[in-house]
Amino acid sequence: MTDSVLVRLFTDGDDADERLVRDYVLPAIDRLTESAACEDVRFSRFGMDPRWERSEVRLAVYGDADAVVERERERWDDLERDGQIRGWELAGTPYESMGEDARELVRHLSVLGSDGAAELYERFDERPAPTGEAGGGLGVGWWTALHYLSNAAGYTPEEEVHAHLGAIRDRVLATTEFRDYDAARAIVDDLRVALDDLERTVDAVEERGGIDYYDGPFPEGEAPDET
Repeated sequence: MTDSVLVRLFTDGDDADERLVRDYVLPAIDRLTESAACEDVRFSRFGMDPRWERSEVRLAVYGDADAVVERERERWDDLERDGQIRGWELAGTPYESMGEDARELVRHLSVLGSDGAAELYERFDERPAPTGEAGGGLGVGWWTALHYLSNAAGYTPEEEVHAHLGAIRDRVLATTEFRDYDAARAIVDDLRVALDDLERTVDAVEERGGIDYYDGPFPEGEAPDET
């Protein structure tokens, strides 16, 4: 019995990915995880790759992968016949180049990400912008969900920043492959400008005596006497 497998579903681009996720992937996750053969499923979107002029959605299936593939392969064939995908293939074990501990950790984190994305599809017809115009600072946007997830999980502001730095590094390097090196360097240049602006903002906040961000754990007038 194979305990995990990666399934690649090839599409014509971002719009096709969106339809595939909404019409097939999300219902499939609900259906498959109800069966005894399937422990977890996660999905990821790769977007349009100009090198091959195609996109793909990947499924990582954990549990009795052979049984799940046997159960689903006819559906994948139907998706291809109906024109919803260009084709599909099995691509070995997810993250097989990683060590066992790292592979187990990324399994659970990627499933957590997929579960969160499934909730997003349920709540929103269109993805929220990364940052928004409303509210203070950057404005409310997708970063807000990432912050509340980190906060609720108990990460400190410093740990949250380090997590985002890790994501920035990973995504900039990914840009060298999916776009080109100049596109990656342009992102780095934008980051330098943004960090310089952030430093000036910190200086300005210090000069005016801080920001009204958090007034402590006690309601106004109910703080304990520290004298």
